[in-house]
Amino acid sequence: MLFRDPEALFHAAVAALAREDWLRVAEMCDPASLSLFQSAVLRYYLEPQSHAPVTVEQYLAHAPDMPREVAEYHVRQIHAEIDRSKSLERDYPTVGSIDELRQMSAVALYASWLEGRSLRRQLQQIAKQQSLPDSAVDEALRAAGAEERATLLGVVPDGERVAHVLYRTEIAQVPAISEDGAEEREFQADMAGRQFVSVLTCRRGKDGGWRLIADHSLLGHGANVVSLR
Repeated sequence: MLFRDPEALFHAAVAALAREDWLRVAEMCDPASLSLFQSAVLRYYLEPQSHAPVTVEQYLAHAPDMPREVAEYHVRQIHAEIDRSKSLERDYPTVGSIDELRQMSAVALYASWLEGRSLRRQLQQIAKQQSLPDSAVDEALRAAGAEERATLLGVVPDGERVAHVLYRTEIAQVPAISEDGAEEREFQADMAGRQFVSVLTCRRGKDGGWRLIADHSLLGHGANVVSLR
């Protein structure tokens, strides 16, 4: 499906993300951006690590007063973060191995990354760490879906083939109104949910259709700070 204007592309992408259709979102992306994303991922997983992981002794050299047990814990955390097999499992949940990653199409790889960075995936990992039931994840997802929605503000052309879609994410909550004067309360009401504007950049292909840019910040995906109660 070709999107003849950035607004239609924006609404379709937001809807696909909301229904967790990761493959559809990836298919909306510019092929060149997908290829560049794939190349960067493969370089990370296939090239040798450029430096050795930090040791407990090195950690203690910078924090000599720290108990050794605490330093060992921090070093384990650092090693877990840079362990490529663990990061593969975390960031690409549909990929079983680096060999499989190498053989994937750019579209499938980006779709897997979108799933790995999704709110559902983050909540599932937290629930697993805290031994919480699946119902806690479902409840949190329902609450998040009811609270947030993306509102398109406008489109700024940037040449003939690039455009920037301005939007904001609205939270369906009544802001706390202070007991200040009427002018201050009016200001708070006007600014509630409008102080932070985001940008979605898209590119028009040779066929005239507009496409998303496959990167690590698509519509703020994966930027949520989440918790479970």
